[in-house]
Amino acid sequence: MALMLKCGAVFLHVPKTGGSWVTEVLQGCDLVAYEVGAKHGYLDQVLEYPKIFSQQNFKRCLKRGPFWHQEVMQAFKFGIVRHPLKWYESWFKYLGGRWEIHTQNRNNCHKWSMNLLIEESADDDFNAFVRKLNERCPGFATRCFDRYFGPEVNFVGRCENLVDDLISALDLCNASYDEDRIRNWPRVNESPCLAGKPKWDPELKVLVERLEAPGFIKYGYELERFLPPLPGASPAAAGANGSTAAQSLATTN
Repeated sequence: MALMLKCGAVFLHVPKTGGSWVTEVLQGCDLVAYEVGAKHGYLDQVLEYPKIFSQQNFKRCLKRGPFWHQEVMQAFKFGIVRHPLKWYESWFKYLGGRWEIHTQNRNNCHKWSMNLLIEESADDDFNAFVRKLNERCPGFATRCFDRYFGPEVNFVGRCENLVDDLISALDLCNASYDEDRIRNWPRVNESPCLAGKPKWDPELKVLVERLEAPGFIKYGYELERFLPPLPGASPAAAGANGSTAAQSLATTN
């Protein structure tokens, strides 16, 4: 779910980007005012969730009174991304060897809406999993990130710099927090890697890098080589400055 913080900011939880750690920190430090929508909901889902989710969530929303929608729209909104190739690896570490934990929730409307594409790509061979997923949705990681981080979002941090970027986001939204406590918070939700450590087929890696090139550019990751995006890759980063880091997406309301 998205989290509305007491300082008036909203945290959007992208799966497999360290969001479980961020959520635990925010809750443990008593920075959360209330939850909004379903887990891993995009911003548009968060704004519309009384219409598309359960009566229970609708009642929870009504407790905020008539101004909850305005609160979310006017809030400082932030989230976390991950290196696109590492994002695939993280999914495989989490689900490889135990895909049933994913497929058993197929018909649960509270689950992340792109679950079906991942379910259809299930395979205990890492490269087969990545290949299937990109056949169904070329540049899957970038397309996922772009669903969360439109122009309404003020700050996009990176999993590789998770602690510092969370602190930067909290500073930008004027939250009151204990920095030492955050920096010493233990890791959470580490994946078991039951199907073995992911190892890229070199040709597939080059293909996926090309498909994800817009995401590399938009979110500030360096490509190992010049790889113009393939047709079908997400166009969201067209015209972006390749030297711009994700943190430079931060703006003020």
